[in-house]
Amino acid sequence: MDPLQKRHPKPRALPAIQAEADSKNLMGEPYTNVAVLNQASVTSVEATIIHHRLRWAGHVQRMEPFRLPKIMLYGELANGTRPRGAPKLRYKDQLKRTLALTNIDPSSWEQTAKDRATWRRAVHHGTTAFEEKRKENEEAK
Repeated sequence: MDPLQKRHPKPRALPAIQAEADSKNLMGEPYTNVAVLNQASVTSVEATIIHHRLRWAGHVQRMEPFRLPKIMLYGELANGTRPRGAPKLRYKDQLKRTLALTNIDPSSWEQTAKDRATWRRAVHHGTTAFEEKRKENEEAK
């Protein structure tokens, strides 16, 4: 056996997924993101990012007030100007959008995040609802 082949084996696809992929390819049907994600039984990258962003926000919320991540999340610049045009979004702005996407109340999320079990449940339900809505929108197209 070639030494290179030993170090870098040829990747193998799962038989069921490969057979499905071959049959669709022969028929000339396009692959949609929804079909690939459903077949692989995984969530979208967007839902994963939202999930991690919300988990991190809850973690920071429960931190002591003198910790640097909490200071950065809630801090404001004392002086300086923002660039013209559409300025880059702050983490706080992204978090507000994420909370709205997952149907978590932006005005009371801090209270919810103080209880870890409640926050985990809210994040899980919100991310699941977001993923279902995203799949419905993709299938409607």
